[in-house]
Amino acid sequence: MNALFINVLATMLAAVSVSVSGSDSLDDQIQAAMSDAEIPFRLEVSCANAQSRRSLTVYRGSVAVFNRTQQVLISTTDRQQMLSLLNDAGFSAFEARYGEKKKADKEEAPLRVSCRVHLAIAGHEKTAVQLFDGAPSPELLGLAAALLDVAEAHADAGVQIADLEDGLEKLSEGVLAPEMLTLRLVRLPKDQSNGFIMRIEGGELSRQSYAPGERIGDAIVLRLNACVGEATVRALRDAAVWNLPRNLQRDGTTGFDVSVLGHEKSILARSTYKSGSDAEQTRFERLMAQLEGLPAGCLQ
Repeated sequence: MNALFINVLATMLAAVSVSVSGSDSLDDQIQAAMSDAEIPFRLEVSCANAQSRRSLTVYRGSVAVFNRTQQVLISTTDRQQMLSLLNDAGFSAFEARYGEKKKADKEEAPLRVSCRVHLAIAGHEKTAVQLFDGAPSPELLGLAAALLDVAEAHADAGVQIADLEDGLEKLSEGVLAPEMLTLRLVRLPKDQSNGFIMRIEGGELSRQSYAPGERIGDAIVLRLNACVGEATVRALRDAAVWNLPRNLQRDGTTGFDVSVLGHEKSILARSTYKSGSDAEQTRFERLMAQLEGLPAGCLQ
């Protein structure tokens, strides 16, 4: 990872202060958030059965994605209700898995999860899952359904998009929150010694060094501030990324994915691939240069 990027991140992170008390329990943090609307949390809920599949991801305790395709704003009342449900159910004491069966010696089968609740708040994380074909946990399934119902009650007023272009436009206009944007960029130069992985997810930007078969560096993460978020969306729109070919030519290997509320675009570029048109190659190279330079441009 280059020194400029590390220095930029260090400067930006220096302005962020996070207070986490190791002595506070998850229960304490849930109850504190019930009293203080400024305490952020992330909540993920997903459940599937023969009749339906529902999912919810709450970011910062204030905005959510419902069923992967819809932005739903979480009001103070909704926030309080969700936290109260977690608190009253005693979520912190839930088992990590419900419905697990004993396996024969050396038997290893992938776990099939039918329902999952995950909470991250103030340095604490807790996950509880219900496994397929196992004895159901009424407590976990009931909690998950109640949390999903809170968000679904606002589904009719939620924001949806027609396609990726529409999603990027709504991000630029502020109709969609920055958390609705997900991006992954994997860059492997020809010698593969100075590769990196960059991600934007959940309103955060991360970057780590990457050399296949040798190392994956620790990720440096920062909050996606307005400057970086706007620069990213502007670069994607200027490149008309939704219209670029799925394969392009570039030295080494570059893997790129971007999505907004379920609408996605993936591009794989390699030196051995046929090039696109001059205009397409120019748009792609300009986009890559802008993304690879983040967040340095926001401190100039």
